[in-house]
Amino acid sequence: MALVMLPCDLPWWSSIQRHLTQAAKSADADELIDSMVKIHNMCNVGLEPDEAETSVDDVFSGLKHFLNNDLSDDERSGFFNFTLPCIAQRALDLKRFRPPSGLKFSLQQICDKEEFDRNFVASLLAHGFFSTFSKRTDKTHPTLQDFNFTNFFRYLSLKHQKCKLLSLFHYFNFLERSNIERKITFSRQVMNSSQWLTLDDWLNCKLPLCPLLIKRQGDINSIGMDHIIVCSTRNKIGSSVLSDGNSVESIQLMTCPEMLMMLLYVESLEDNEIFIAEGVLQVTKLTNPKGDSSVERISQPQLLTFCCLDPDDYREVPLLQYQQDSILRELNKTLLGFRQKCPSNGILPKRLSPIGESFSSTPEKESKKKSSKHSEDHMSADQKFIVLGSSGECLPVMRNHKSYSSCHSASSDTEFHSARTSFTDEEPEEDTVFRKYSCQLDRDDQRIIFAERLKEAMDQPEIAESEADSEDLRLLGRDGSCGFVLDEQSERNFDISCHPPMKHETSASSKYSFTTDYSSELGIVYEQLSGWLDEDDSLLYELDSTKGMRERAVIQFAGNLLKRTLSESFVGVPVGDGIHVDLLPNRNVKTAVRSLSLELARHKSKLAAQLVSVVLHQNDGVLPVATFNCGCSSRKGETQLKLLIQWLAASAAILPHVIYFTAAEPNLNKLDTVCRVLLDRQWNVGELVSSILRFSEGKILGSSNNTLFEHIICNNDKKIIHKA
Repeated sequence: MALVMLPCDLPWWSSIQRHLTQAAKSADADELIDSMVKIHNMCNVGLEPDEAETSVDDVFSGLKHFLNNDLSDDERSGFFNFTLPCIAQRALDLKRFRPPSGLKFSLQQICDKEEFDRNFVASLLAHGFFSTFSKRTDKTHPTLQDFNFTNFFRYLSLKHQKCKLLSLFHYFNFLERSNIERKITFSRQVMNSSQWLTLDDWLNCKLPLCPLLIKRQGDINSIGMDHIIVCSTRNKIGSSVLSDGNSVESIQLMTCPEMLMMLLYVESLEDNEIFIAEGVLQVTKLTNPKGDSSVERISQPQLLTFCCLDPDDYREVPLLQYQQDSILRELNKTLLGFRQKCPSNGILPKRLSPIGESFSSTPEKESKKKSSKHSEDHMSADQKFIVLGSSGECLPVMRNHKSYSSCHSASSDTEFHSARTSFTDEEPEEDTVFRKYSCQLDRDDQRIIFAERLKEAMDQPEIAESEADSEDLRLLGRDGSCGFVLDEQSERNFDISCHPPMKHETSASSKYSFTTDYSSELGIVYEQLSGWLDEDDSLLYELDSTKGMRERAVIQFAGNLLKRTLSESFVGVPVGDGIHVDLLPNRNVKTAVRSLSLELARHKSKLAAQLVSVVLHQNDGVLPVATFNCGCSSRKGETQLKLLIQWLAASAAILPHVIYFTAAEPNLNKLDTVCRVLLDRQWNVGELVSSILRFSEGKILGSSNNTLFEHIICNNDKKIIHKA
């Protein structure tokens, strides 16, 4: 467990307390700066041996000038008589509010969710203002930010910087006069390899597009606490907020100062990660940060929830944003944030501390280069990957039936399993034989011979049907749940030992009936049903009646699940007359399940989408999202593409609606027309993704000069492409 070293844990904590007490009694800027210089000389020591020394006068000269010249007499008196003592006292109370287990780092590739007392967060912010933390640089702490305000004070000649500091002062003033009991929740969410969606999954998604509400005017931070607000960050959350930053990210963090705590303990986000902050206090509004900035105090501050997303930076090569891996990254990352639910399982930590790591301790650009190199290595196999910098794990862009593992390990923490894979410790003999032959297909001639033999084998009806059924349920089980056994051979090899034995019931009908909570995965139910199928007939007490009840329970559950999932109320379109799942109880259960699997094969796309939406991700209490031109402007991301990606993710997350603030962006003038066209055509998620991919391919090849909106309006072709 890696812990953040807090000032109260250091040997010189008593000296820090003495200087903080002296600073609280300061009557003017000279006395305050004198105390802060002593604290700086004691605490602000870096780990880099050849680091250049910084003059203390340069560090605090901006703060001294601000206090003496930029504040009115009343504001200056209020600062020294009320605000400064409040900040100093908050810093002195750190040890009292420190959690018993300390402050743990939020490490990459580890799902976590922590609740913090608001007083503890305020104490950390106070110590950041006094710069009592050890100094961090990109070389010593490549995945973390420096939490001290020493660099912040250098830019106090800028008007927006003064407004940012006034916002922080107002936060401490408000906190001193108010008592807010609700705690602050921070959570890192990770989409691991078993949850990762490929472009094939997006193309096959039949979910309808959710309502899109367009706001031409207004401030996104004024939307209120009944929406999730998108915060467009860099992979290192905070970016330049503690220097001279005036981006939307910097303004959001300074008007809600409690979000600054993320800079202290949150490692930089990777391609499959997002971060959510719940219950943070917004105390001010900062207008026109790039011009004549002004700060407005909120009379009744509110608690907000933010979803921190880090769109890729395409300033150097804008054309990269149209590549398939770039589009897939943005789709999955946005979907992960919009779902608002922390996954129950994360990936085990690869390391104990974010400091001094051998693999992930490279600067951002170098890490990107390594990821690109790994991607190029795998491109030779006609398969693209998104490679994670911390673990080297490969996340596929298009679906591939192999099990993908880390680039630096023999096997990954999670694998893709088919319906024929055993979850017991002992591998089936047929799997061993398959792996033996799969290792002998390295050369092109061997692969050609194998492909010809496989084609001959697939021409046999029984084998082809069995393999197709197995593949269908494998696709439905992407989230790691077990599938039904489709034939007698696979039933013998399929062993589920993790399900506990059922308790004996006095009533046979209650013994062989079951219920399932839609908030849990279907794995438990599948295990129970498979256990009944595999059970020896000799163990049945009442052969005829009991076995019949079991078979009827299996058939009834499967039929009801298929009907419910494909019903008009969930999908929004009528189901064809060709679906027949009314299976007779006297038929053999294996035949019934095979018949059901054929129905699943005909409607696998619709079923897969609805299983996720209806069963695996129950959306009770999910808030709508308020977003904006996330990842555009200075990052040179195309506004139209970013908007549609967020709309698609919101639709896949089944949100009630999404509010989009256009900020009078000229490129979005045709947004109303696009919404009307898509509504008239009744396009779903997969069809819109297909259109975006066709447009992106044309942009890369230089064969189209139209904008994305023009491409959608003029092109009504719903053909889905599957190009790797």
